Amino acid sequence: MKQVDLSTMKGGQIIDMFNEELKKVLANIADANVKPDESRKITIELSIKPDKSRRTAQTKIDVHSKLASVKPSEGLLFFDENDSGEMAAYEDDYKQPELDGIKEEPEHGGIYKMPKAAAGGN
Repeated sequence: MKQVDLSTMKGGQIIDMFNEELKKVLANIADANVKPDESRKITIELSIKPDKSRRTAQTKIDVHSKLASVKPSEGLLFFDENDSGEMAAYEDDYKQPELDGIKEEPEHGGIYKMPKAAAGGN
């Protein structure tokens, strides 16, 4: 019978489990949708629960990773009244040809028509 160490316990499962979590961490680092400078962590937990005789023990190995979170998606909303006179929100999206209920003014070249009062007009 061989004495246990990290590389021999459960046939080297701890090392295999660590390597799998390391792959996840590396993929997370390479992902452009996550925060690049956030720390990633790999945790190895080995539980050993001896019986009353102290001659045998149950073992449990848990290896898990904490990855960087997805970067927040930021944008801009415009507020104006809709055709019913209620406040409505419109997203600033360059792919959106025009905003609902608001007519585009060619001289401004944008998709949002600022109310005259807010623009300093009469």
